[in-house]
Amino acid sequence: MIAYPFWQIWKSRNLWTFSGVYVSPFEVYNKAESSFFEYAHSSTHIPHLRSSKSSPMTFSWTPPTEGWIKINCDASIDVVSGSVGAAVVMCDESSCMVGGDSKLFQSSSVDCTEALPLRLGLKLAFKYNLHYVCFESDNKCLIDILVKKSVLLVFCLYRGRHSS
Repeated sequence: MIAYPFWQIWKSRNLWTFSGVYVSPFEVYNKAESSFFEYAHSSTHIPHLRSSKSSPMTFSWTPPTEGWIKINCDASIDVVSGSVGAAVVMCDESSCMVGGDSKLFQSSSVDCTEALPLRLGLKLAFKYNLHYVCFESDNKCLIDILVKKSVLLVFCLYRGRHSS
């Protein structure tokens, strides 16, 4: 049940940020509750959703290795206006938030939109002179590209830090 209120809060926040539409907390609660009950009702009436043969996929956040900082990155785009909200959260091995940032941008490309929070995270890592940083994003393609290009990326970051 916990995911439904968070999803509705996220949706109402995006409505306010990108469209100026206010959703009251009471409406958020009601939508979350009705979504949950709709799902619960449908899953008990569809046989394949009740099957015990498959186990549900679970995802959970794991803290970084001791001495490292994990930077979680995400973005949201309003495709009509091109407004992009990018946010990063930095956490240590104790799962304590040690920093973060968010920015509004303009973008017409989904790929650029997904890369913006990573750039924001890199800027924070430089700002705080962090040496042991790992990034987490929900964009597998972007992460795969960065992993393949990691040697070049590290060189560029090092060079950028030490050039005038």
